[in-house]
Amino acid sequence: MILSPKTILFVCSQGRIRSRTAEVLAIRGGMDARSCGTDADAMVPINDHLIREADLIVCMEEHHAATVREFMHAEGKSIHVLGIEDIYEPFTPRLVAVLTAKIGVLLPDVARAMKAELEARHGETKPVRRNSKRI
Repeated sequence: MILSPKTILFVCSQGRIRSRTAEVLAIRGGMDARSCGTDADAMVPINDHLIREADLIVCMEEHHAATVREFMHAEGKSIHVLGIEDIYEPFTPRLVAVLTAKIGVLLPDVARAMKAELEARHGETKPVRRNSKRI
């Protein structure tokens, strides 16, 4: 567990699903957060400015952390890997649950803020049944 950082940078491959979902949840929870991707065609490609401005860098997979470490301004930065595979759609209850659980181990205050925001907007965070057919 670490203290709540001022600015969190969430990193995934494209910056569209995992890191973007984490960023939005953190912002809605009152945190200062950004997201980016390590792929050249990412929505917001990772760059030295984003790394320099981040107090904490949270990567979805180890290969994202390896890419972050190649940047000059990554030296001395706190970089953590959540171990969340690229198998989710954006903002689904399952992805939100996995993100808040894994972030909760690292940053309990951030996870609590994320959950509180979700509950305030949508009531209790419960799994949503999909593809149920009524006959």
